[in-house]
Amino acid sequence: GKAKAGATAAGAGARGSVDGPAANARFSDPFAIAVAHKGRVFVADAGTSGAIRRLDADGSVHTLPGRFQTPSGVAVDGAGAVYVADTAANAVFRIDPDGKVVRLAGDGTAGRRDGPGAQARFDGPMGLAVDGAGTVYVADAYNDAIRAIGKDGVVRTLAGGERTGFA
Repeated sequence: GKAKAGATAAGAGARGSVDGPAANARFSDPFAIAVAHKGRVFVADAGTSGAIRRLDADGSVHTLPGRFQTPSGVAVDGAGAVYVADTAANAVFRIDPDGKVVRLAGDGTAGRRDGPGAQARFDGPMGLAVDGAGTVYVADAYNDAIRAIGKDGVVRTLAGGERTGFA
């Protein structure tokens, strides 16, 4: 059912990675959430599970395909694809509605390099958002930059990255 304000939507209050009814589900380190259509909520469970979990409107919790090192950000597009910022892997992944996991961008090495997704580098991607046109926006934490992955798969820096600070 629907959660009431101030109520626990899911989780038994003990660490773990257990799917099933919301009251019995366990999370290892829920780090980020994204709300999607049909009352679904996606959770980046960054602890030992290294998984993306889905809370359905009926209150059941399910683990999506794929294992990640440190999933710290999650976003969902209008077609139901789920995007994952994996901070430790320095990469962004997409989980297609059919369950296929695709590395969208980032070669796995910490750094800052724009270009085609497979050659691009991130340093601690954490936050994600996706717009209606399919552009994925990435908060690249240790590069102090906002990056974008276009529909063409090319990564470009939109703002920041020269040095830390407020300007």
